[in-house]
Amino acid sequence: MIKDCAGVETRLGLHSAVLNDLQPELQQMWQEQLDRVRRQQIIYREKVEECLSMRETARHVLTGAKQLVPYAACIESMSALIDPKRCHPPDPAPMESICMQITGIEPNSESRIQAIEKEEQNRRAVQEAKKREELAERGTPVKGLKHAKANRKESSRLLVNTNRERSPGGTDSALISPCLTRRM
Repeated sequence: MIKDCAGVETRLGLHSAVLNDLQPELQQMWQEQLDRVRRQQIIYREKVEECLSMRETARHVLTGAKQLVPYAACIESMSALIDPKRCHPPDPAPMESICMQITGIEPNSESRIQAIEKEEQNRRAVQEAKKREELAERGTPVKGLKHAKANRKESSRLLVNTNRERSPGGTDSALISPCLTRRM
């Protein structure tokens, strides 16, 4: 029994030595696990704070949406009154539509060449029309001038004789032209 007790004591000593050797490794593993738990706790707290912040933002957005409901209803009712053509984008200009057609065609195709020639003809026609308008405006400068005295209508103007002295009391009937007194 003494031998057995001595064997148990040596085995326990060896086991104790192994445990002492494992303690630094276990201590390091426990420290890493504690650090991981702390990081997880920090992340958890951040997520809770983020969730609370998002709830607060959602409340603000809900309040804003409730305040915008009357305006949205007004805009919706007004859009029903507006001409539907104004709600849709306008058709492209003739030049723009032709350019879009040209870019969609293969580079050396016959239809592309025809489209380019057609646009060039249209451009020339527009330039010629502008030149004709300018020449027409230059050719009729008489329209804006005053008519000659012969073409004027005879009006009933009072002619005043300025050679005579005027009376101190105001206008004298003697100052009216004798030619006009007969008509009156």
